[in-house]
Amino acid sequence: MKFANLKHFQIMVIGSAMAFLAGCAYQTPAISSSARPDNKTAILFGRFDIKYSFAYESYLFLWVQNLDTHKAVYIYFDQSQPVYGVKVTPGRYQVTGFVGVFRGGHIKGRRTFPSASRFTLPFQASAGSEIYLGDYSAKLTYDSVFYEWRMNSVSNNIVGTTEEFDRKFPNLTAPPTAPWLESRTDDY
Repeated sequence: MKFANLKHFQIMVIGSAMAFLAGCAYQTPAISSSARPDNKTAILFGRFDIKYSFAYESYLFLWVQNLDTHKAVYIYFDQSQPVYGVKVTPGRYQVTGFVGVFRGGHIKGRRTFPSASRFTLPFQASAGSEIYLGDYSAKLTYDSVFYEWRMNSVSNNIVGTTEEFDRKFPNLTAPPTAPWLESRTDDY
């Protein structure tokens, strides 16, 4: 009888842990300034700028979905270092939207970008490639009652952002690609 209770307890603990983790967003680590290209990963980069008005341990992430594995990549909006990149496994990806996150990685809300936006077109991230995702500007506010996560703008500044990225990460030399540049000319 005690064995059965222990077994139920283990199932409850494992089930609770899985339920807890399902509603969490974990930041994909930024590449280091000494990062070098390799044949096992691709790099997604851009400008992820945010303005805060008392955020109280709240964060915003760009939500990029791996269409092959269905795993999310969360890219942190960083006020102090907005231009950076993350390494991802090669595959098909899509910029899906953004995610508002509270302390501990708990997702408070998701917002998808309009499907007609050129920034949401699926793209292939090949091994060794550097892919420019765009320049994103967001705002996060908290007024003691409500949180507001808002995307102010999404734009194409591939030349300026790539120049800044190349200065910060001199060992990465692959020519950047932006899969949506030639596809459409509409703005977000």
